[in-house]
Amino acid sequence: MKPPKRLRKPKGMAGKSPNKKKKTQGTLPELAGVTDKETVPFQVDIGSIAPVDQTPGQHMAYVMAGNDQHQVPRQPTTGMFNNTGLSDCNRGYAQGLNLEIVHESVTPMYTSSVFDSVGAHIPVKIKEKIWAGEYIDLNILLKSAKDLATDSQLNGDLSVKGGLLTITPQRQSTITNLHVWTSAFIIFMDIVLEKWPNKGQEFLKYMFNVRLASSRGYGSGWAIYDEQYRLRKARCPQSSWAELDMELWVMYVSTPPRFAHSDTNSFGGHKGSQYVQNTKPEQVQRPTASCKGYNFGRCALETTLLGPAKRGKDYELYSLGYSPICVNEVEESLKFYPYKVIANELIHGLRFGFKLQYSGSRLPVNANNSKSVTIHADLVREKINKEITLGRMAGPFDHPPLPTLRISPIFLAEKKNGDYRLIHNLSYPLHNSVNDFIDEKYCSVQYSGIDDAVRLVQNIGIAGKLSKSDVKSAFRLLRVSPSDFDQLGFIFDGKYYFDRCLPQGASISCSLFEKFSTALHWVTELTSGNSNILHYLDDFLFGGEANSPTCQETLETFKKICSDWGVPLAEDKTVQPTEILTFLGIEFDTLKMEMRLPGEKLTNLKQTLQLFLHSKKVTLRQLQSLIGLLNFACQVIAPGRAFCRRLIDATCNIRKPHHRGLSASTVLTYMSGISYQHKIQDLTDSTKFLFSRKTLEGLKRSNPKKNLRVPISIDLLRKLIRSLQHVCFSSYESVMFASAFSLSFFALLRVGEIAAESKTDLGAHVIQISDVSVVKFDHKEELRLCIRSSKTDQLHSSLTLIISEQIDKSLCPIHLLKQFLQIRYPSSGSNLYIHFDGSSLTRYQFSSILQKSLSFSEINGHFRAHSFRIGGATEAKRLGVDDETLKKWGRWTSDAYTKYIRVKTIWLIGSSIVYWANKEASSRPGGLHLGLQNTGAHMIWIGQRGMKWGDLNRVFEQRLLNRPLPSFLVIQLGSNDLGISTSEKLFSDIECDLLRLHALYPALKIIWSDILMRRYWHNANCGQAIERARKRVNLRVKNLVLSIGGCAIRHSNIRAKESNLFRYDGTHLSKIGNDIYLNNLQGALEQFMRSGGPAVFPQ
Repeated sequence: MKPPKRLRKPKGMAGKSPNKKKKTQGTLPELAGVTDKETVPFQVDIGSIAPVDQTPGQHMAYVMAGNDQHQVPRQPTTGMFNNTGLSDCNRGYAQGLNLEIVHESVTPMYTSSVFDSVGAHIPVKIKEKIWAGEYIDLNILLKSAKDLATDSQLNGDLSVKGGLLTITPQRQSTITNLHVWTSAFIIFMDIVLEKWPNKGQEFLKYMFNVRLASSRGYGSGWAIYDEQYRLRKARCPQSSWAELDMELWVMYVSTPPRFAHSDTNSFGGHKGSQYVQNTKPEQVQRPTASCKGYNFGRCALETTLLGPAKRGKDYELYSLGYSPICVNEVEESLKFYPYKVIANELIHGLRFGFKLQYSGSRLPVNANNSKSVTIHADLVREKINKEITLGRMAGPFDHPPLPTLRISPIFLAEKKNGDYRLIHNLSYPLHNSVNDFIDEKYCSVQYSGIDDAVRLVQNIGIAGKLSKSDVKSAFRLLRVSPSDFDQLGFIFDGKYYFDRCLPQGASISCSLFEKFSTALHWVTELTSGNSNILHYLDDFLFGGEANSPTCQETLETFKKICSDWGVPLAEDKTVQPTEILTFLGIEFDTLKMEMRLPGEKLTNLKQTLQLFLHSKKVTLRQLQSLIGLLNFACQVIAPGRAFCRRLIDATCNIRKPHHRGLSASTVLTYMSGISYQHKIQDLTDSTKFLFSRKTLEGLKRSNPKKNLRVPISIDLLRKLIRSLQHVCFSSYESVMFASAFSLSFFALLRVGEIAAESKTDLGAHVIQISDVSVVKFDHKEELRLCIRSSKTDQLHSSLTLIISEQIDKSLCPIHLLKQFLQIRYPSSGSNLYIHFDGSSLTRYQFSSILQKSLSFSEINGHFRAHSFRIGGATEAKRLGVDDETLKKWGRWTSDAYTKYIRVKTIWLIGSSIVYWANKEASSRPGGLHLGLQNTGAHMIWIGQRGMKWGDLNRVFEQRLLNRPLPSFLVIQLGSNDLGISTSEKLFSDIECDLLRLHALYPALKIIWSDILMRRYWHNANCGQAIERARKRVNLRVKNLVLSIGGCAIRHSNIRAKESNLFRYDGTHLSKIGNDIYLNNLQGALEQFMRSGGPAVFPQ
């Protein structure tokens, strides 16, 4: 295409203007070629306005008219397209300025064929932006090849600004029509698939998610979700398109839009959102559609979060809590903060709420409050009402306001002044609490200590001034992200509440507030110029030299900054400059240059010591409390630590506060000693009596000992070997440990057979270089490993293991061993695995590198060096190796090998519920095994559409013919029987079959999964009657499976009134319904495998 001609004067305008009008000088680079510039200055001679003849429907350029009234029409050349690139209003505006339209000839354009790809017409420049992961307005992709060739350079609004004729780029509006969006996204998807053809499933899943969002009935929320999702994707291109952004889903899909106009800002594109306001709840103008009594507990309407909005109550659920902090002031103060990442995290958290970094399943959980809450109910009620008034809590609610609300207990902790502090115990229950699923890396924090305070006092010198101040309601100043509200629920007086600000009890609270207080510390130090500042969370200490106003000025500066930021201070805890001040429980005296215990603490310590001296016995908790007091005193009296050592040693062998006896293994060891003494003295062995044996058996049963060591699987072994090049300091070490890890796994070696006790120790059972050989047999390589002696072969009978070659060379023991032998230090008569200097590989080094590899691979679990042997035995058993062969390979002389086999197979048998859940599980992050494969579990899905209870025995027996007995059997049946059989007949059949299975296979743990609700029941005239029968059957079967040691899964969060949980037929679960169902399964199986006994999920 020829470039457009520049603006020029028409004929008859040559020479100077007679009136010598003032000109604005500049150039107009191709009028239509403006893409990303707001204004284009060019020469404009402001003269009289004269009409110019135009021929419509032609490609035109503009020519400015001068003061000469004589107009010479210019003959336009014929254009190919019928588009000037400017809007009609701008075209008329140009005519009003006497602009002549000059036609330009263009090059013919190729017309796309039906055989071309849908994205073939998109220019390469736009494709390259898409391939680079940049954000692209989907409107561009909907334009034709002709429009893309012209509009990309001609789009703009013509206007006059300050005497300049300018072209302002037009802003494309967001696509709000789902069909239009689908067409544009298909083109976008086609372009990406040109580069990465394996991402098709991800894009289809994303398209499905957006179309699902559009069906929620909340206006254009789905369009905002798509826009914000793709903006975030541009920042993190490596993330998967198939992943659902729960934060955006909650803000724009699950919650109705809370704005009434289309003005935009940086947060989601909408002004007026309560997420970005710092006003108190009573100052917020609620939408006219919302319930006025909602936040005051007077709303009797039912909460709807999963279906279309029927009222305005949902408008308040996900609003941020109140915080007095002025985010703009904080942002301005931290403009030059050296830690940019932390500064951005703080600003984002203050503006939109801090995330708890919770990574567990989001399922409703209940818990009971502490006794202190019942005893001081009036005080708890007063504190809760105060928090609600301040906008930091939401409630009360008669029913759970959020579908995944997790209830954690609350309790009161007494302060030193006799007052109480309300604590939200997010560490309950043990191993399954909110805090358990917050990674330690987000919670770790390093505080200032007494030693730092001592250095500050030394800096200011004798008679220096000290002052301090305390931030009021520290944690509660930081608001929680609405996406984590469901993890902060609690119950009081039968009402439901949840926190909207950081609670005291969350493991991440200290870390987040420490970042905030550190930033406040930095700003104060920078503003005051005083480096003698110290802080410990919300306590700030200021120092200054004697006879200097530095300390007072620093304190006033700190108050001023806190006032600007909106940070409240506790005036009663603020101490003006003085020479004697108590900080962190220690009294500092700059006059005497000493630190001492305050009189109150000294008196308390003496009374506690007197109480211990007059007691005959104390509990473990009391002794630990005394040690804590003495250790604190040792900060002042350093030599006292030596005298605390014996008290600390006394607590080392007591593992639990309620420890009263010995474990079964310890009792068995003592009984073996007694038995030996009886035998050598020719006495009757009383340990063999029935009473002794039954006592020991009962002790084992009442306190079973679990082997916590987790087996290493094939997949995990592959990850460990790949990580060695990153954790080992040399390539020699990485090759050596790769071979050692692989051989330990496939040869079922004990750690004492692969590594020595020390670098110079050969070891009695350690494999030597002469014990290995690689030979070819039947065109395949075999590794022959001679075990000269072992733990169970003290007579050196020796055993030769033959290990076959593995297909995967990255973990094949033969391939890795040959690699190591090529670079191994040439030393004969030594251990097989030695370092480059000839020293032996030790047990400590083997275990240390294993832990580093696990840490690098971000794998948690109780993995030890013995996990290779356990994993190898488990893998061999899974592949069908018989027991005798396995015992021989592992050098076991008893049935102890059964403790090493950790294969937990889970069968899930059911009707169409299981069938469709299996389809959905394949696309989830945890896969078909629901993320349980890391615990050694293996899921087998057996779903048959239309299956009834009478088919259970036939299906189970058929599957058992060529498979070992599973560890768990999950049954999801009975829904197709309701309406055909009576509830009594159905329960009778279930009872008969479950008791039969329990009698035939006592090792099989049976898990009953409740019959789910339906919106429509086939073969039923009365849905209410069917629902009553369903509840009766579920309750009776639950009690039955618990009585035989089984478990039960209650799906109380799948309710028939939530239409979006079901498909159009009202029988099968939708995408969201399947997600909730799979979450229930995953959480239940995790709980059941941990507990081991009868249990109900959720608790």
